[in-house]
Amino acid sequence: MKKSTSLHVLNNDNGLSRINKIRWFAYNIINNSFPKIKSDPDLSQEIFQVSDFNLSLETTSSPSRRLCDIFWHSIPWASIAKALNDSVKVLEVGCGSGIYGNLINNYLNGRLKNYIGIDIKKNPKWGKFNNVKKFKFVVGNANSVSKLLTNSNLVITQSALEHFNEDITFFRQIVNYNKKMKKPMIQIHLMPSGPCLYTFLWHGVRQYTPRTISKITKLFDHNTKKYLYCLGNKSLNKLHQKYITIPRLLKKDDQRYLRKDQYNKDLSDEIIKYVNNDKQTNHPSFYALVLQSNIPSSKQIFL
Repeated sequence: MKKSTSLHVLNNDNGLSRINKIRWFAYNIINNSFPKIKSDPDLSQEIFQVSDFNLSLETTSSPSRRLCDIFWHSIPWASIAKALNDSVKVLEVGCGSGIYGNLINNYLNGRLKNYIGIDIKKNPKWGKFNNVKKFKFVVGNANSVSKLLTNSNLVITQSALEHFNEDITFFRQIVNYNKKMKKPMIQIHLMPSGPCLYTFLWHGVRQYTPRTISKITKLFDHNTKKYLYCLGNKSLNKLHQKYITIPRLLKKDDQRYLRKDQYNKDLSDEIIKYVNNDKQTNHPSFYALVLQSNIPSSKQIFL
């Protein structure tokens, strides 16, 4: 039984030898080839229509992370709460510090019932949520989420899937839960696109394309509606390379920090162009996958 969307099991999170770095890069070039063949016919591929992009423009986050934050900010949270009967129970896998749990709590404006964050190691920042009764953190990996799904109806990941050795195994747990329980559930997963191979370089296990994402979405039956949103474009990828990738390759300092004002101006300008008229689907900076299981048509969420 297939466990991963990747052709390999090499994970750079723990470091790779020089020869394995070459193998990792070659395998990912192959894995990202022919991005649109064998796509899931039920996967609706969309361009994210940004409604509010003036968010945290004075930070030094990467272009893709800025786009992701804009995406989370722009989600119709009131509609999501309604689809989940105004009782939203979040499971974030690969939660890191738990920052997105805090953001979603604010966005839901009182309609978050509970938040569970799971990560492979304890984060010292979890302590700041000790007094928030609805927050809980668990140490574990993506292959052990089945027991947590019974307390969840909104499953999210942010820049986490590329680190899972067995991403298909992770989703198969959700598929099995949905088939058994037949309860409303929404999933939102933000993941690096194929072009991220040339911006992030050696990072995690993989990147994603519509073809490899379809290996995930084909696991879900007709009771799940599937939407894939493209975030960003070729110009934003080039900006990442200019300020981050190339300086790191040359063993120089990250230019986002040395030229902070210029970076923020360039990034703001490119985001404005992207929002207004320069959306492209061939070179996205990131993908957002939205899966809605057992949600009535009248409560489907569109972005």
